[in-house]
Amino acid sequence: MYLSARPAAAGVALVLTALTATACAPSTSGGAAGGESRTGTLRVWLFREVGNAPKEKVVRQAVADFTAAHQGVKVTVDYIPVDTRAQRVEADRRRRGARRDGIRRRLQPPGRRLRQGQGRVRVVPLPGRKKGEIAPAFAGGNNIGVLRSTGHRTLAVDLTKRLAGKEAQRGLFDAMGFLPTFADVRAEAAKRRPYVKPFVHTLDAGAEFVPVTPGWATVDASLVLPTMYQQIVSGRKSVDAAAAEAARAMDGAFHK
Repeated sequence: MYLSARPAAAGVALVLTALTATACAPSTSGGAAGGESRTGTLRVWLFREVGNAPKEKVVRQAVADFTAAHQGVKVTVDYIPVDTRAQRVEADRRRRGARRDGIRRRLQPPGRRLRQGQGRVRVVPLPGRKKGEIAPAFAGGNNIGVLRSTGHRTLAVDLTKRLAGKEAQRGLFDAMGFLPTFADVRAEAAKRRPYVKPFVHTLDAGAEFVPVTPGWATVDASLVLPTMYQQIVSGRKSVDAAAAEAARAMDGAFHK
């Protein structure tokens, strides 16, 4: 699982990046429990990102290492489109080269914002209720697993470990900005890119996972929480007013 820190309290919206999900399965499906075939073709499904090429490069390297260690085994990788509003807006911006409003600015990676700011941008953890306290964040992510029906269980587990391993996470952080789940790899990333430290500190302080409900996809795609943070930080609305509006939007999504 690759994590992103998503603050769950009022303040500045600190969102690092999108995440990946992995699943391995045989080239033909079936309802029976998996077996132990050591040859053949494994199929992998990953989420497609906006600007997917760097991610594909990292995945290709992991797959190449895997197939080199397992003669007679092939791997096919399919990328599943994730059709969210945020991705559609960003994809349109990149395709047209058009300027956007606040939505565009929220979608820009932190590194790009820092470079454009020429040192005038700072990243800090979202403050909690008490002095020196960090507010809880949503540690978003997706499950990485092997389908029960696979006929290549041992191979599938090995490939999954490689795709979720430290080397792959280092590569995905450098290529895509995906925040690693391993504490030591996160620490390495923070040393190389100091702007990551607040995100690491936020995760280390304790994080919650998003609600397990289909309605959360609507909340996430509608930018409910980032909008709330923008309203508060800009002073357009008070904390109570912005939070109440966000709560109504989330209740509407959860009860559809």
